[in-house]
Amino acid sequence: NVDAGLYQFAQLGDRVWYDTNGNGQQDNGEAGVQGVKVTLLDANGVAVGSPLTTDASGNYLFTDLKPGTYSVQFDKTTLPAGYSFTTKDSGADATDSDANPADGKTIQTVLDSGESDKTWDAGIVANPGAITGTVREDLDNNNTGDSPIGGVTVTLKDAGGNIVGTAITDANGNYAFNNLPAGTYTVVETNKPGYLDVSDIDGGNPNSIAVTLTPGQTSAGNDFVDERTATLGDRVWLDTNANGVQDAGELGLAGVTVQLKDGTGTVVQTMTTDANGNYGFTVAPGTYSVAVVAPAGYIVSGQNQGGDPTADSDINAAGQSAPVTLAAGQNNPNVDAGLYQFAQLGDRVWYDTN
Repeated sequence: NVDAGLYQFAQLGDRVWYDTNGNGQQDNGEAGVQGVKVTLLDANGVAVGSPLTTDASGNYLFTDLKPGTYSVQFDKTTLPAGYSFTTKDSGADATDSDANPADGKTIQTVLDSGESDKTWDAGIVANPGAITGTVREDLDNNNTGDSPIGGVTVTLKDAGGNIVGTAITDANGNYAFNNLPAGTYTVVETNKPGYLDVSDIDGGNPNSIAVTLTPGQTSAGNDFVDERTATLGDRVWLDTNANGVQDAGELGLAGVTVQLKDGTGTVVQTMTTDANGNYGFTVAPGTYSVAVVAPAGYIVSGQNQGGDPTADSDINAAGQSAPVTLAAGQNNPNVDAGLYQFAQLGDRVWYDTN
């Protein structure tokens, strides 16, 4: 009755890997994950010995184990930032992920004497990220958003310039692209009719934004600021009777230089009148004046004559209008300029000898 029982130590382990395609299987080229804490649990769920940490190849191995029932818990808090466990039990057992996505635990397994079970793996996938922002209107010409703009189309492009998503801003001017893999993106705004991005007017906020997402990151504050442009202008005409009023039949003067000046008197735009004497400046909201450069031989008509501001001449003798303040979206088509030329009258007094 003197017996002797013998057994051999067992082993349990395998690998934590980046499941880059999210299929729950270890595919060729998918790298291991270093630094993940792995704890061995007994049949009662109590930790056995000291935890291990995966090596540079993502491998771990518990050795010198007595035959018995065990499970493994992969510590989700030690995963790389922005990563979670992939789907478990997807396909072949030797190459699938065995970790419960919620807590990183595997099911229990029974190790026999001398058994080496290297099938307990955990795949991890990058958490989806998001890109969010707003589109707002600049109402006071200071390049900052004051009021939301709904219904604006915002397009998301990947690093190759391919469109991967389109969003429409809500009533609060907000947009969002969700469930995005890590990578480099460009967010592009398409201005609504009647709006320009402030960069198109005065070099402010751009209408495209580059964003680099890390795994699981939400990149917020990718905001666009737009302005409704204003217009200022009207007509330079030949004031044939020099009365300072645009009378029927008086024609426009083509090719006359017209300057737009800002509130400091600096010339910010210049154009020439068209074949009908018309001109028009598209501007950001603000205060402006108009200066007309009279061609040689032309004189400026009297200012503010006739009592009709839509038909009179609005420039003074120096060719300068009064300041005009334009609100967002405003059209002021009443800054006109009358020009005329001096006339000549005369001929000859002679001896009518016969």
